[in-house]
Amino acid sequence: MADGTWTEAVKFWGGLAGIGTAAFTLWDRAVRSRPWVEPHITLSAGFPLGMAEIDTPPHLRVHNPSRRTIGIRTVVFHGRGIPRLALTEDVGRDVHPKRLLPIGAGKSRLFEVMWVVEPGQDAEATVWIVIWWRPLAAVLPRVPILLRTSVGTLIRLQDAEAQRARDEEEARRLGTAPVLMEAGQG
Repeated sequence: MADGTWTEAVKFWGGLAGIGTAAFTLWDRAVRSRPWVEPHITLSAGFPLGMAEIDTPPHLRVHNPSRRTIGIRTVVFHGRGIPRLALTEDVGRDVHPKRLLPIGAGKSRLFEVMWVVEPGQDAEATVWIVIWWRPLAAVLPRVPILLRTSVGTLIRLQDAEAQRARDEEEARRLGTAPVLMEAGQG
């Protein structure tokens, strides 16, 4: 037996409202205010460059593009047969009452990464970096940030940044020498 016209209308519009609510919830939890992460190589102040492992430490750069402060709960490294990876600092210890490391609105934070490659381990093995986060005002965690990389990729980024710094230093040294002589002669 069919329901009345009003009952059918309520069921139809209620179903559409439920789908809209589900879509908004999914967008809110998985997409809105989502931070992003990238490998980032920084130069240390020690010139001339010697070993890339020391002079250009690799970091994970987590950027918060939203208008709300977010908190990083944990950073986990996953993979099969991967080298041991770790952050040089503990993310969730004694930084916030909710044990979250805050990153302000529009700000970034660098986390230095270190690793140990044991004999027989493949430096090119895929490493999944999983970062659990949430807005500080939220109760439930959001969909984690995932980054797929490898230790070999991080090493190549270190080498490229060290070479770029060497090239800049060489250009600066060669480019400023004639200018200094001309200024001293005039």
